[in-house]
Amino acid sequence: MNQETMEISDNIRVSIENGKILSLKTHRITKSVEEYIQRAIDLILDKCKHPTLVPTLYTIIKELSINACKANQKRVFFDEKKLDIKDPVDYAKGIVEYKAMFSEEMSNEFGLKAKKKGYYCLITFAYSPDGMTVEVTNNTPIAKEEEKSLREKLEKGMGYEDIAQF
Repeated sequence: MNQETMEISDNIRVSIENGKILSLKTHRITKSVEEYIQRAIDLILDKCKHPTLVPTLYTIIKELSINACKANQKRVFFDEKKLDIKDPVDYAKGIVEYKAMFSEEMSNEFGLKAKKKGYYCLITFAYSPDGMTVEVTNNTPIAKEEEKSLREKLEKGMGYEDIAQF
């Protein structure tokens, strides 16, 4: 663990010990960001006396964070391709190309481009001895087609018996 990673990890620990709201801001999900998320969840759920929920909550928060970063990166991609993300025809064309090209390397490249444009993902942990609330947001508006897809996934998820199935 390098010095910067150790300092951030210590700041997470101190924030949690002092009962402060903790926010992590990122432009792409890297191994170190995943470790920060894991560290925050470990410490909070240990403090709340619910350590058995760590794997489930970590998976959910990581997935939401990846999706928030990808949504921002997608905007950069659409801008570079001169496609209007709000236009259904452009969206259909762009999303096919985006998915075909997407890779870890592309995520790193477009994460840096998103940062330059001021796009970010914010992961906020608020907690008390009774439990916690986690909010994952990005600072770009959702496109109509994205909202439609999200609502379809949520509707499907309502049919599951528990969150692990979802």
